[in-house]
Amino acid sequence: MKNKLMVDCETLDIGERPVLLSIGAVVFNDQQIQDYFEYFINKETAISEGFTVSQSTLDWWDQQDPDARAYAFNGEGDIQEALKALVQFYELNECTEIWSKGSLADIRWINNALDYFGIERPWKYYKEFCFRTLLKSVPKFDMPFVGMPHNALDDAIHQAKQFIEIKKMQATQHQLLIEQGQAFNVLSQKCADLEFKLLQKEAV
Repeated sequence: MKNKLMVDCETLDIGERPVLLSIGAVVFNDQQIQDYFEYFINKETAISEGFTVSQSTLDWWDQQDPDARAYAFNGEGDIQEALKALVQFYELNECTEIWSKGSLADIRWINNALDYFGIERPWKYYKEFCFRTLLKSVPKFDMPFVGMPHNALDDAIHQAKQFIEIKKMQATQHQLLIEQGQAFNVLSQKCADLEFKLLQKEAV
């Protein structure tokens, strides 16, 4: 079963190349989560490279849980090292796809940061997928959030769990359709047999 990467970032902007405060990711397949990745980044290592900060995002952070802010803003790692570690994590786990919640968010930010530092992307553009699109394509379902909202790793874990649940629902629906098709075929055969017997009686 092929491995996928679900990634989530906490940032200080929503533009093309925002300051990345943290990166959380999980390796998963259609049945279970396999491995975890978490990296907290010293924002100054990104600001010094021209990554952006917006006042609106700072204001948004002021309204979030203090614990979430503390986790996000106290990183000590270097942004380049964080990106290299994420690439290595993807490759070591032999992932074939990367997912994030939003086609213009996390994956785009990571791609732009990788490109800026000249770090080769380990995934192809056609292997980048929007989880929000998948989520909206199925009936709404409840899944309690475990952990801390706006903690990158907890967000990534929750999204991967939702993905796995969707695949379970789709597999159940697929099996139901197969069973309904089989039942229809049996019923059709019985009707055909009955019709044949009736025609034989009429012929006699």
